Amino acid sequence: DGFIADGDSVSPFDTTNAAITRLSPALLQAVQSAANDAKRSGVTLKVTAGWRSAAYQQALLDAAVRKYG
Repeated sequence: DGFIADGDSVSPFDTTNAAITRLSPALLQAVQSAANDAKRSGVTLKVTAGWRSAAYQQALLDAAVRKYG
């Protein structure tokens, strides 16, 4: 469903998490290219949110409406 826990992150090359693998091919390529560029500068790029299933996105929206109105 693309879940990444609050405070967690995943690699842009994580082939096990739908949040990464289900990104559009062009976006995935851009994120991975940016990660490679960052690595050459000594920076590790991590992803904290990515693709989400419709059901997961709806659950997030429902929770926010309950919390914030």
